[in-house]
Amino acid sequence: MKIVIATHNEHKLKELNEMFNSKDIELVSLNNYDIDVDDVEENGATFIENAIIKAKYVSNYIDEYVLADDSGLCLEAMDILGVKTARYRNDLEYPERREIVYNLVKDINNKAAFKCALCLITPSKEMIIVEGEAKGEIKEPKEGNGFAYDPIFYSYELNKRFSEATSKEKNSVSHRGKAVIKLLEELRKRGLINE
Repeated sequence: MKIVIATHNEHKLKELNEMFNSKDIELVSLNNYDIDVDDVEENGATFIENAIIKAKYVSNYIDEYVLADDSGLCLEAMDILGVKTARYRNDLEYPERREIVYNLVKDINNKAAFKCALCLITPSKEMIIVEGEAKGEIKEPKEGNGFAYDPIFYSYELNKRFSEATSKEKNSVSHRGKAVIKLLEELRKRGLINE
């Protein structure tokens, strides 16, 4: 089974390959196709709506399994990130953005969660939608393996920041990892994969 990931981001493709880890599934990025999702307007109010927008856009061009995701960091104290996470203060590099977010919540309520929605559209245009969530809190930045907001997100399940975890550790508890597990369950239920 081949699934086309609605992204040109090779880092995301590599991460998803590690999560799927299935001999029944081959993941390919849009770099193999003449489709540009960078201009797709993700104007949904939820992660699910944005994942559907991206998946439908790509699915209009190809009759294959298409998978899109939308994810972000949600702060309990204020609604400044969420579906706008990637666009928040994107005039700055991530180290500056992390400092801003950390300083905004450190003295009030630092609880946070990473959330992810996945939308898979089949060649027959059936939609499978799943979500995943990783709970934690915002702590002072600590660089390491992670990217984006990983250096300030302290995972309750790992008892460390995502940036301090190995990719295997992070993938086992991350919002995207949990969503992938649910998606694989759905594919098994429908008899689309065996394992």
